Amino acid sequence: SMAESVGFGRQMSREAKQRRFGEAAGRAFVGDGLAWNWSIWREHFSEYTPILDFIHVLSYLYAASGAVHRRGEDAWEQYLVWMGGCWRGEVDQVIEELRGWQERLGDPPEGAQEDDPRCVVSRTIGYLDTNRERMRYAEYRRQGMPIGSGVTEAACKVVVKQRLNGSGMRWHLEPVQHMLLLRGL
Repeated sequence: SMAESVGFGRQMSREAKQRRFGEAAGRAFVGDGLAWNWSIWREHFSEYTPILDFIHVLSYLYAASGAVHRRGEDAWEQYLVWMGGCWRGEVDQVIEELRGWQERLGDPPEGAQEDDPRCVVSRTIGYLDTNRERMRYAEYRRQGMPIGSGVTEAACKVVVKQRLNGSGMRWHLEPVQHMLLLRGL
């Protein structure tokens, strides 16, 4: 859909009701850290378990590990520790370790570049802290719930993006909306 988040949320809700998702024994709402995903969850899917896409968490942790260690081997080892902590449900411990690094590095100064290690660590702390309640991965795995949206994203790429991005294709918004609906069906 090309709808804004409010309209898209209503569309998702209608589809979920038509497909009787609410009758499932286990219901999960998986999304990345964008605020509009979680406003849709609150408005339409609050009875579903909210889950932050684990792959997005990994990308933040990877960036932070590279920001705090210059040597690639050290950064990789740090990444594995933090990733394992989140995987096991020890998000609070990972956040505390990152806060320790933030103290050592200092707060990002006004106007610092996005890739400044102080900014990277600060952004990662904010992301994890904001989403910590949606990061109970060990619990989700025990319940057989999904922890990522990769399958859906891949399907969208194949079914929608490849069809709309063919060589020489140019689209106006109205036909794109019609094509999205058709490809979605």
